[in-house]
Amino acid sequence: MLFVELNICLLILYLSKMCFIENKHAPPTVKPYFLTYTEEYMNISEKIQKLNLPKRSYIVVGSGILNALAIRQSSDIDLIVIKNVYDKFENLGWDHGKWPDQVVMEKDVFELGTNWYGKNVDELLDRAEYIDNIPYLSLNDVYEWKKSLGREKDLNDLKLIDKYRLLSSKKDKD
Repeated sequence: MLFVELNICLLILYLSKMCFIENKHAPPTVKPYFLTYTEEYMNISEKIQKLNLPKRSYIVVGSGILNALAIRQSSDIDLIVIKNVYDKFENLGWDHGKWPDQVVMEKDVFELGTNWYGKNVDELLDRAEYIDNIPYLSLNDVYEWKKSLGREKDLNDLKLIDKYRLLSSKKDKD
């Protein structure tokens, strides 16, 4: 039954020409598959480049990949960084914030931590997805993380990711 409902939804989206709309506000190299809204997307790549971080010293975690793939807009950039990068920003006077499991550095749209649920940068980079040469926690890992949290906003994100995957696979077949 769910398969039939998904096919009907897909057909409705396709017929109403809501599928595969180019979003002019999305980051330049992203080709969104199903967006129908026009929020301004944060250019994560551009913002991270301004931090001048060494390669392999960071990874974008949290919902950053949702923004980078134009699945939905995010309001901040969560980074896991190596210890000396963390210390550098602490010495620059960044504010202290709190994640459930650690103290983080905060400034502007950035939150910097040193681990993501016990995993450090090197462990996370092994599974990263690169978009515009920026490493992101993989969409699969974000999906599993959001599923484990089970908050309403995470359940909404899971639906968006499912739609993105469905429409991405349909576009790949076309």
